[in-house]
Amino acid sequence: MAVAQLPDLNFRPARTHAILRQAGAYPASSTQKIESTEMQAIRSLKVVRFLLLCMCLIRMVNTTAADDRKLESGDKALPFKATDLEGKSFEFQPDKTGRWTVLVFLRGYPGYQCPLCSRQVGELLAKTEELAAARTNVVFVYPGVAKDLTAKSKEFLVDKQLPSGFNMVIDQDYEVVNAYHLRWQAPRETAYPSTFVIDPTGVIRYAKISQTHGDRAPVKEVLAALGKP
Repeated sequence: MAVAQLPDLNFRPARTHAILRQAGAYPASSTQKIESTEMQAIRSLKVVRFLLLCMCLIRMVNTTAADDRKLESGDKALPFKATDLEGKSFEFQPDKTGRWTVLVFLRGYPGYQCPLCSRQVGELLAKTEELAAARTNVVFVYPGVAKDLTAKSKEFLVDKQLPSGFNMVIDQDYEVVNAYHLRWQAPRETAYPSTFVIDPTGVIRYAKISQTHGDRAPVKEVLAALGKP
C-alpha cells in the first residue's frame, strides 16, 4: 500500500501559509493579511534590535568618556603604591596622612631630563619653609618605562636635595599616571605635567593639568590653595 506524503509543516511561516493556502484552508486575501502582519512584526523587531544596539553604543561611549575624565578640584584623590628612590615601597593614602599634599606629576624621562620639570621642582624646594609651616607633604611622581628609571630619577636630582616632607617616587610603566588619566599618548612623551593640592581628607582643592611642556602650576597658586576649605 502506498503511503500518502504528508506536507512539511515545520514552523516556517511563509511556507506553512503557502501549503495551507494551496490546501484551501483560507482564501488568498487572508494569507496576504497574515503575511503583511508578519512582515510588520519582523520590521518592528529589526527596529528594536537597531535601537538596542544604538543604546549599547551610547552607553559604551559615555562609560569610556567617564573613565577618561581627569580629576579636578572637588574630586577625591586616588591612593596608589609606588617605589621611592631607595627601592622601598611608598604608599600614598590621601585621606590618612593628616596633612596637606602637593602631588606633582613630572615628565620623567622621555629620552632626556626635562628642564621645565627641573625648574618646577626647584621652585617648590625654594618654598620648603612655607610648605612645612602649612603642614604639607610634597610628592613628585617620575614616570617612564626605562629599565634604569631609578638611576634616571637620581640623575634628575643630582644637584638637588629633598628635605623632610618631600618625596620622589618612581612610576614604572605609568601605573600611577594611568590611574590619574594623565598619560600623554604621543611620540617621546610620558605624562601631562600636573599638580594637585590635596587636603587632609583626600579632597583635591587645586588641580592644574598642562597640555604642553610648560604652563606649570605657579607656586603662588599652590601656596594659596593650601588651607582652602
